[in-house]
Amino acid sequence: KRDELEYAIWRLAGSRGSKPRGPKPAAKDPPRGWIKVDKPSDAPPASPLLIMQHPDAAPLKLALDMSGVIGPNANGTRLKYKVNTEGGSSGAPCFNADWTLVALHHSGDPNFDTDRKPEYNEGIPIGAILQLLAARGKREVIA
Repeated sequence: KRDELEYAIWRLAGSRGSKPRGPKPAAKDPPRGWIKVDKPSDAPPASPLLIMQHPDAAPLKLALDMSGVIGPNANGTRLKYKVNTEGGSSGAPCFNADWTLVALHHSGDPNFDTDRKPEYNEGIPIGAILQLLAARGKREVIA
């Protein structure tokens, strides 16, 4: 169903994007910034996909495949891709080659078992989330 996307939106205390970044941030360091989510973004089949993941709360890791996008499912509620992620990476941002957010990592191939290599991973397309928020009158909660 188009309204079963499995995502969460959190409102944080303070403004983390304006804080300095780095392992030991100092006032002279540039601010963290924000990821803009103002419109749906493309991720055509065979295009690059980059996933910034913190698997099981480990340090940040980049997973990428330069032709990783397989494509959307029939109703546009999932984006399938070949990019390998590690367990505990659900919710990780998925970017196209321009570092534009295109999806939130959701899950791996449901047919995976120890005797079979997974064929794909999948994410929730940002465009689908934006459409659902708009339909519910909540589009302003992310910008």
